[in-house]
Amino acid sequence: MGGLIREIDRVLAERRSHWPIGPSEWHIEQLGCWFIPRHGVSALRPARRGQAYSKRGTLFHRILPALIQGYPIHVVDSRTLHSASKDASKWKMGACLFKMLKLNPEFIFVDDDKRFTVASLEAPSAGDAIAVQIGQALRENCIAVVWPELTVPPDLRERIIKLIRERDVADELEAPEILIPGTWHEAGDHGTVNRARIYDGYGEERLIYDKIAPYADDDWGAENITAGDRICVLATEGALIGVAICLDFCDVCATPFNELDVDVMLVPSMGNDRTMQGHQITAAQVEVRFGTRSFVVQHPTHTAFKDERLGTILPLLKEPSSVSARELGQKTVWTAYKWGP
Repeated sequence: MGGLIREIDRVLAERRSHWPIGPSEWHIEQLGCWFIPRHGVSALRPARRGQAYSKRGTLFHRILPALIQGYPIHVVDSRTLHSASKDASKWKMGACLFKMLKLNPEFIFVDDDKRFTVASLEAPSAGDAIAVQIGQALRENCIAVVWPELTVPPDLRERIIKLIRERDVADELEAPEILIPGTWHEAGDHGTVNRARIYDGYGEERLIYDKIAPYADDDWGAENITAGDRICVLATEGALIGVAICLDFCDVCATPFNELDVDVMLVPSMGNDRTMQGHQITAAQVEVRFGTRSFVVQHPTHTAFKDERLGTILPLLKEPSSVSARELGQKTVWTAYKWGP
């Protein structure tokens, strides 16, 4: 059976002109799956004896279920022809943080339960920081750039996207394939959502993802949001990339993402070292199961770190639990991280 699957995989790859393989045809409703052609991704996940069949069964296509734990999967074609896309050894991910960031929450009580949303923030140096961050992302040829959860309100997000859209078209520096300008509490169809808007290197919005698992602590209470109802995946030239927000990708909550077969997870986050440890545990689980690498960009909640960290970054490590959260600290507004060993 394995040999037949591999042969079908190869034949379909060789005869693409005879197979409906455009993005509109990736979702095969009758089979309840996504059937996604891959170019170059086998370089990230070479077939090896002794590995699980999920890692070595098909070389030229990826098969994803249409549903995981009741959540529909939404796959978006996001190919931008970035020169580094097919060679993971050249990948860099940019982590963007802000100095002197202060969140201003609003509180309500529902049946004696304290709940919060973030109404505004104070970040006096954010304007200068985003100019530095975008400039460095271009100079360092980053393939993705991520800001933390609840750090980029709509006006600041528009300034970030404007810097990308209005850059000199004659500039030889490449824009990133993916930008995630943090998240923000926005009005959704059924209440407030914690929403990430994902853009390509041309400043075009590619998809919207709403957080599934709300944050909670003893001080602020529970995050007053409506849970998201789908899982989102970007299909670039070089990888399938999943997007989650904070506790969606953490061992403290049941998560559908430990069943999602993608190459990379991008996770804006807000929390403390325990939250990051939860990210590390989940990242280790998906690395063992699928070979997934995870990139988490986290800033502290309403308390600052005492060791001058602006935030904590989990880079693309093969063994994400091998370092402490303190060692993952970032003290600058910008750092680029390479594909780890």
